[in-house]
Amino acid sequence: MTIDNELALEFLRKAEHDLGAARLLLTGENLFDSVCFHCQQLAEKSIKAVLTLR
Repeated sequence: MTIDNELALEFLRKAEHDLGAARLLLTGENLFDSVCFHCQQLAEKSIKAVLTLR
């Protein structure tokens, strides 16, 4: 596996952690700003993974 592939996978692993955090925060009340933050982070890390492979 190349270094770029490993880096992309690491971005995706971290994105999955943000998704998990967002899902947990959805169970609370009035935490939508934190949910949105983690979703935004998830999107950025996913994009970085794709760009790393390009």
